Amino acid sequence: MSESLSNIQAGGAADGGAAKESTGSYNSIPPHNISAQSEPSSKLKTKDELKQFRLDNLRRGREAKRMKKAGVVPEKPVLEKAPKKSAQNIASPKKEEVKEKPKPQIQFDLSVKQGEALQSAAKFLLYGGAKGGGKSWFLCVWMFLAAIKYKGNKLFFCRRRSVDFTNTTLETWRKSIPAQYYRVNEQKKKIYILPTRSVIDYGGLDDPLLIQSLNSAEYAYIGIDQAEEIEQDSFSMLRGTLRHRLPDGSCPKYKIRLTANPAQCWLKDFFILNPEPETQYIPALPTDNPHLPEDYVENLRQAFKNRPHLLAAYLHGSWDDLSGNDTCIRGTWIEEAKKKTVRGQVSKRIIVNDPAITGDENVCFLMEKAGNVYYKADELIIEHRRPLETAAFLSAYRKRTQAQIIAVDCIGIGQGVVDGLNQLEEPILSINSCSKPTSQHNQVKYANLRSQMWWEAAEKFANNNVSLPADDFELARQLGAVKFDPSGIGKLYVQDKAEIKKNLGRSPDRADAFIMGIYALDYVNSLDHQEYQEASIDRVGHGILIESHEEDLYVGVGDDFSGYNF
Repeated sequence: MSESLSNIQAGGAADGGAAKESTGSYNSIPPHNISAQSEPSSKLKTKDELKQFRLDNLRRGREAKRMKKAGVVPEKPVLEKAPKKSAQNIASPKKEEVKEKPKPQIQFDLSVKQGEALQSAAKFLLYGGAKGGGKSWFLCVWMFLAAIKYKGNKLFFCRRRSVDFTNTTLETWRKSIPAQYYRVNEQKKKIYILPTRSVIDYGGLDDPLLIQSLNSAEYAYIGIDQAEEIEQDSFSMLRGTLRHRLPDGSCPKYKIRLTANPAQCWLKDFFILNPEPETQYIPALPTDNPHLPEDYVENLRQAFKNRPHLLAAYLHGSWDDLSGNDTCIRGTWIEEAKKKTVRGQVSKRIIVNDPAITGDENVCFLMEKAGNVYYKADELIIEHRRPLETAAFLSAYRKRTQAQIIAVDCIGIGQGVVDGLNQLEEPILSINSCSKPTSQHNQVKYANLRSQMWWEAAEKFANNNVSLPADDFELARQLGAVKFDPSGIGKLYVQDKAEIKKNLGRSPDRADAFIMGIYALDYVNSLDHQEYQEASIDRVGHGILIESHEEDLYVGVGDDFSGYNF
């Protein structure tokens, strides 16, 4: 190797072939010497030394190329590791420790009873009784505090119907809990509690997808608003979901809180008469709620003056026998109305129609008022169902009976009937039962116009101001089947048609038409002779108004719908 090295030094930089042949082993030069310095040392002063340095540098480069071509990886030089710097000598700033966000400090203005219910250690607690005791507000506060008590907690908040929860309970939540502490996902029906990352599932027990998910759901806390609406089987199903474990593997003390108004249901036996272990009942009264209006109690007395049992329940929290008292028009009032005799001259006369397409009755009543008594003077069932045909029929019937107006339910197909009557220039009272009540005072008292009409009619039944035909059993049955819910949204709420139809087996068309007739009679002024004469004038101008027999009113396509003789 020394010989070859001397040949390279003598041959110069141009003798590359001799350099290849003279190299016998790639290990003859220590690998770590290949990367020698490429610049001459400052100690090389003569020309010979400088020339020799360049030759050595050229040789090292050629040796490195040969090793790379042969696939030999040179060993990296072993470098001594620099000593670790002491922590005391490091001047870099320390990383800030991540601190947990403090739990929100919120003050809630609780009544004495609400504070007692909030601190209760019972597993199952019913907070309820009187109307206006702040039950829903308490439940929203309890759910929020339970959600921020543990990290990663899971809770469930519900009512019987999804629409009631969204329109009432969820709105109470938004008014009660500061918005910066939560986020609502209405599509997934979840409330995310931001400080602790807890999740509250919410909804109604009428949602089949929600019921299906409860089979595998796990919760630690459950809140049920207006629990008198649900069945005991639903409560038992919810009890089975109390098995959630926190992220650290621990199990909190599982709890369920319920709010309710007095009702003849399973709650009375479960919490009051025969309470199970770990249960507690705390009554709520309007006097416990300092946020109610001053005239709230007096308005409650006026609303239930004809229903002493309900007044005791919703004002004093009494859970005594309430059987049948949730019926809007009581059976005893209906029986008295069948015995009522009509006397005196007719002061008001209107026609009312509750239109229908298929399945239900297209009922048309002639309603009158004599003295202070409201009654049905005549009844016709319209054979045809198309809106324009119904409008023509009603127009002819009004002219024959000299009625003041035609009252029509304008929801659904009824709007087509209203449009047809407008084309015929008929006096119309278009009734939308889902609209707001008629005055600001009534809007505080009733949930919608339908509730107002039924409740005001019930007051007339209670005061013996209504007369019913003794042989109209179907009308009496439908009138007595409609119930109301005074706890729905803090206002009087009468069941809608779809719900009544489930219990009655058919739509209460006759009852609805009768109730709309009573409402329409209050809407018009009293008739006198001149008004009767004006009501019989040909308003369209196509001829002279003629009298028609009852059978002539069942007209078909192509007949004279207006009742005029052309």
